[in-house]
Amino acid sequence: MANKRMKARVLLALVRRMARKNGLRVEELQGRGKGSHQHYVVVGADGETAGYFGLTDHPRKLSWTVLQGIEAGLERLFGEKWMEKS
Repeated sequence: MANKRMKARVLLALVRRMARKNGLRVEELQGRGKGSHQHYVVVGADGETAGYFGLTDHPRKLSWTVLQGIEAGLERLFGEKWMEKS
């Protein structure tokens, strides 16, 4: 599980890096977020949705519960403990 806190932009960069390593890409879903909340989708080479997650655009660090949820949600794509490996 995620054992450190990080800002949303750092997490997004990490997810994009992991997606590239696994032949995937991350796209923002336009018009889906409310206010400063943004939704992202992880897309495979065939255009199929492989996973999705949401982030805020706040300058503060994300809580560990948010990080755990994102890590668990993308674990099947990037492998176990993918946040700690990078």
